[in-house]
Amino acid sequence: FLIPRADSYQNEYIEPSNSRLEWRTGFTGSAGLCLVTLQSAFIFVDGRYKIQVKNETNKSLFKIVLTSDTSFAAWFQKNCMNQLIGYDPWLHTVSEIDKLAGDNTTAKIKKCLNLIDKIWTQRPCQMSQYLEAHSTKFSGVTSKIKRGLISKIITDNGADAVVLTKPESICWL
Repeated sequence: FLIPRADSYQNEYIEPSNSRLEWRTGFTGSAGLCLVTLQSAFIFVDGRYKIQVKNETNKSLFKIVLTSDTSFAAWFQKNCMNQLIGYDPWLHTVSEIDKLAGDNTTAKIKKCLNLIDKIWTQRPCQMSQYLEAHSTKFSGVTSKIKRGLISKIITDNGADAVVLTKPESICWL
């Protein structure tokens, strides 16, 4: 099963209730991925976290793989032959899954319920978040003006729409 450091919005900053990678491995870095199989567990981080991952994870439980040495997709294709790997589709991008499910691999990946969510019994509650419109004294211009600016940029670039998913972008708007 794949355990990314991600939430369903692919945010850089995630709530404690979405810190599945940290809960499972102890790793608190802002980027990483864990693969748990029936025989082994691996944690994948880039070179920025080389020291941190060694200090925060139990090396007798997790084998550390630096993605600066080999990409996760390359490692996956080489080491997961003939295995069925589960993943939560809400926590991975389409391009990430496409790379793993490419024609060159014999590993199979399958959408499934999040296994961490099934066993994380003392998971922190999601923070309650309320929307409140700020006055233009704080925002500078109204939401209507901001939407007009975005519409102009969309038109100027020959596009039909823009999709905003990051909460901070939505809040700005």
